[in-house]
Amino acid sequence: MYGELVRQSPESRFNARRVLVPGARLLVRQTLGAIDYFRVELVDLTRLIITAQCGNFELQDRGIRAADSLHITTALAENAELLITTDSNLIRLDNVFENSAGASLRCVDTDQALALLA
Repeated sequence: MYGELVRQSPESRFNARRVLVPGARLLVRQTLGAIDYFRVELVDLTRLIITAQCGNFELQDRGIRAADSLHITTALAENAELLITTDSNLIRLDNVFENSAGASLRCVDTDQALALLA
């Protein structure tokens, strides 16, 4: 996504050490607005989560990248029942894992999520 922002931003300035993307600030504001509107709870990334992610061999065997594994592991630890994503690799994990309360973790795209949350 960062690379795409750089390509689309005519105001970006390349420097050997950094790339300035003026559009990124707007993206952060929109994200924070969505967090407030949908009452999303932000949780801390803890040592316990990282340890659990490193020990989840099912995710490793399925070739799930480390960052995506952290999303799944955090959702499971926080007893989430729904993970909304556009990542096809994560959507394939629908109903594969149970959270710590024993409920299946649904991994669905935004359209399915709207139907489930309605």
